[in-house]
Amino acid sequence: MKSGVRSRERFVFQPNRDIAWQSSHSPWKIWTAISCLLAALACSAWSHGQSQPDGLQRLTHHVRPAVSNGQAAMVGALPATQQMRMTMVLPLRNQDQLKALLSDLYNPSSPNYRHFLSVDQFAAQFGPTPEDYQAVVQYARTNGFQVTDTPVNRLIVPIVGTVAQVEAAFHVTMNQYKHPTEKRNFYSPDREPTLAAGVPVAHIAGLNNYSLPRPAVARGTPANGVAPRQRVRVPGAPTWAATCGRHTTEARP
Repeated sequence: MKSGVRSRERFVFQPNRDIAWQSSHSPWKIWTAISCLLAALACSAWSHGQSQPDGLQRLTHHVRPAVSNGQAAMVGALPATQQMRMTMVLPLRNQDQLKALLSDLYNPSSPNYRHFLSVDQFAAQFGPTPEDYQAVVQYARTNGFQVTDTPVNRLIVPIVGTVAQVEAAFHVTMNQYKHPTEKRNFYSPDREPTLAAGVPVAHIAGLNNYSLPRPAVARGTPANGVAPRQRVRVPGAPTWAATCGRHTTEARP
């Protein structure tokens, strides 16, 4: 690579992978990853679910249009004993302040330019509170899920459970559908998940596998010696991107 030229790395937000990735990097890179990922989430529609008259909250962005409009033909029910790995994503606090901070960090005229926070500082100011995090962990365990990790930044609760547990906890029916554009079946809930209104959850990653990760840019070394961006695109989902230092990060529901 030529001197003075930096490559950019692009990541699709996958909570189980990306949060683990942070722990093996320097504090500055940890901040880079966290700030990018969460700035994207802060600008997205992921927030508390919509309150319902029955005391439940309804989440969004879990059922693809192909399912809701009938384009994807149902093949059958997902086996009740099948194991599923999911990630419960908590909403951020103080999102307006986070957006302002991220803008200042990369504004040379700002007094906060490149004044990065530590992971602990970020969690204290913008992350879920310990009480909120424990409420999500407790909800998962009460509904029979195994909590496989409890990251220090309190952003996600990775869980494992059966289809039957998923259906009971989130008031959905898990089905298999014929993919409308690919030669395979996929699984999905038949409706948007609902859960107790007091449990602070923004999204449940892993409830469907309509889209599979795939490279959008092939690796290679162009003539100018600058490495290309590496990007994994999950089609059909909205994208929020934030560029921080050497990293450009995408978040997808």
